[in-house]
Amino acid sequence: MDQDQQRSLRRKYAFDWYNKDWMDTLLGMMIRISGSHPEQKILIPVGRASVLEIDSIPMSFTTDFGYTEPAKTEKDE
Repeated sequence: MDQDQQRSLRRKYAFDWYNKDWMDTLLGMMIRISGSHPEQKILIPVGRASVLEIDSIPMSFTTDFGYTEPAKTEKDE
């Protein structure tokens, strides 16, 4: 694949994604790279005896305000 095709695909791939689409993709990728760890944690070695441990499932918060996803049009689907 040449550079023009790559550039075109990068710009077209997710241009119409909204927050929910991005979040689903990121969560899926985090779960995927956590592998078979029983607690679904991502382990990153940062030294000979040190490991950075990250939860692949984010914390959940409740607020008094929110965000309404824009309705998808036929063009978006």
